[in-house]
Amino acid sequence: MSELGEAEGVAAGGTQAAADAVETQMQAAPTRAAGADAAAAQADAADAQAAAPAGGRTRGLPKGKGYLRWMPAALRAIGFAMLLLAIVVLVPTAVPRVLGMDTFAIQTASMAPTMPVGSLVLVQPVDAADIPEGEAAAFHRGDSVVVHRVITNQVVEGYLVTKGDANQLEDQEPVPYPDVIGQVTYTIPYLGAFGEILSTVTGKIYFALFIVAALLVIILANQQTAQRRYLTRS
Repeated sequence: MSELGEAEGVAAGGTQAAADAVETQMQAAPTRAAGADAAAAQADAADAQAAAPAGGRTRGLPKGKGYLRWMPAALRAIGFAMLLLAIVVLVPTAVPRVLGMDTFAIQTASMAPTMPVGSLVLVQPVDAADIPEGEAAAFHRGDSVVVHRVITNQVVEGYLVTKGDANQLEDQEPVPYPDVIGQVTYTIPYLGAFGEILSTVTGKIYFALFIVAALLVIILANQQTAQRRYLTRS
């Protein structure tokens, strides 16, 4: 009996120890779960801090990409500069033709320094008899167009005596009235080449493509600005 009682006491003691171990394990499980939750919360906080704007940077504009901030403004400036150049070229070369004037490019130095090579001259069609002496006139000479100054206007005989400003002698041949195109009213330096280009079909096409390219650059700049604002708000 004493041995049986002792055995039962040992068994009971083992059962009690096992029960205590299970209870301890169950108490430790919530502690480990709480620790895991805290670690996960810290990881989420770190991710959120990394994704949030820091130091004035917006999401989508990582550190080292500061040039993305001023690129839209630079592209917009380039686009408007291209449009301004197109306007500067278009107004004196195309508008006068719409108004009934002719444009010619100075290709020789016979009228220097008043009309240097490369200048664009605007010619108003007028009656040759009305061109004052001392004014420049444009006229046909063979297959060419010449711009020289009127030295004498022979109204009765119906011809002009002309001379280039850089020439020492008058032109050998007088200019009959039917060959006169008109009187030079304006001279614009450096735009003669553009005037010649725009007088051709190919030149008009290239000029139109230039304007389209300028507009596309401006549109691209506006799109980048809108995208950056969206990334800043999000």
